[in-house]
Amino acid sequence: MFSYIQILFREIACYSIHHRFKAFLCVQRNRQDNFNNRDQTRSHSNLILHPHDTGLPALFKDGSINGLESIRFIAIDYVAAFYAANNSHFNGENFFISQHDESDPLYLGKLSWLAEEAYKLPLKLIVINDDMKSKFKDREPLIFHVGIADRFRDSNRSIRKKFSVLMPLRTGEMKGAKYGIECAEKIHKSYLDIEIMAFGNYPKDSVPEFIEYHYLPNDNDILSLYRRSSVFVLPSLLEGMSLPPLEAMASGCAVVSSDCIGVRVYLINEHNGLLVPRADSEALFNAVRRLYENPDLMNKIIENGLTTANIYSYDNMVNGFISCVENNKT
Repeated sequence: MFSYIQILFREIACYSIHHRFKAFLCVQRNRQDNFNNRDQTRSHSNLILHPHDTGLPALFKDGSINGLESIRFIAIDYVAAFYAANNSHFNGENFFISQHDESDPLYLGKLSWLAEEAYKLPLKLIVINDDMKSKFKDREPLIFHVGIADRFRDSNRSIRKKFSVLMPLRTGEMKGAKYGIECAEKIHKSYLDIEIMAFGNYPKDSVPEFIEYHYLPNDNDILSLYRRSSVFVLPSLLEGMSLPPLEAMASGCAVVSSDCIGVRVYLINEHNGLLVPRADSEALFNAVRRLYENPDLMNKIIENGLTTANIYSYDNMVNGFISCVENNKT
């Protein structure tokens, strides 16, 4: 499973090759990936950094890595934002992509004040959902929306042999696995004929045996799960712009989601999904029950979800991001 940031790196790499966009160098988790020919882009590259487990000062000498000078520094979390704001080597306009509200205690807990300070730094802010744009309207943030791969756009329902529910179970309080499992238990107790599946990095021994659990699946496994599922349930408490519900929509699933902020970009309650209060397993269960007992509602949700998913493509994501960085336009 890749984060949208990793996907964005990869797609920009392909775009760079075919459209002569200035090259990107990504440094992530002690790994250096040069996404274009160094000799051709020696003085015209952008630098995107994710600082986790990376010794930032050791990587830089006079604002370059391996001879590639950076004209822009694009930070993708609050730690890199502090580094970008305090490094005099980068003389271009520097950016901070905020994937979700990092100042929310659900994300950083007692350290959320650090993110609050990061949002005050003299960096151009880029956000991915309208709530973040509104929260930081005084900063006049740029915005782009993420997209999904075309391989998810297959809504063949003939392979769905029975009513089934799929949900991600991921570690971290903000991912809401506790409420997903509680919802699954309510479904299992009330409807023995409903198949319940899940995937993620949640500990195997914490997942009930009646759930068909796929631990750390690859992309092909996830695609197969979407195509087997009737309903996708997202129990998260906080997301920036969650991709799995969009992928599920494109695959022909009806989507139920907690109101975790990020899904508001594309999910309209009662139109292309069912939106319920976060941290409420009973509300998640009741939404699944409504779909199970009302085929007309479920079909409407599925059809409108397919239309919505078509809007959010990789091409639109890359073009939106490039417009932000190159032109300072949303």
